[in-house]
Amino acid sequence: MLDLLLLLAMIGLMVSGILLSNHVFAFIDLHGGMSFARLLHMSASHWGFVLMALHLGLHWGIFMGFVKKAFRLKQPSRARKILFPILGAGIAIYGLIVFIRRDLLTYMLVRTQFVFLDFSEPIPLFYLDYLAMMGTSVFLAYYVSRLLRTLSGKKTIKRNHKIRGGFK
Repeated sequence: MLDLLLLLAMIGLMVSGILLSNHVFAFIDLHGGMSFARLLHMSASHWGFVLMALHLGLHWGIFMGFVKKAFRLKQPSRARKILFPILGAGIAIYGLIVFIRRDLLTYMLVRTQFVFLDFSEPIPLFYLDYLAMMGTSVFLAYYVSRLLRTLSGKKTIKRNHKIRGGFK
């Protein structure tokens, strides 16, 4: 379901991008519908951001596996088992606060026609806030999917990727 919603957001972005473009697709000679295209683009981009982060959260275990491999962590550590979820929860809480403060739901539900950008805000803070909002969605998707797997009685599938004649 999440992939379907993400596909719809991406299609919305493509359609609105084509309608908004006056230069790249000038040969198509599209006129009118700019107001609709702008609203569609604003909504689809915000939904796409949240849905992509949720999708990333569903696959977060793969990224954690890469980190374990990169740092050659073989044995589970009690400190990591406690520290990482607490760190993730802290990022998720900050991201939720930023999501509310920046009023992203208003843009997602098209309750306003324009996105407010504070150009006096430091650029690193802007990116930090959006990374934290992304962290909120990743955290929620990862832990909700783990909870659902636990409740359904299915254990996490550990895959042994062996490619013949390639990487092991």
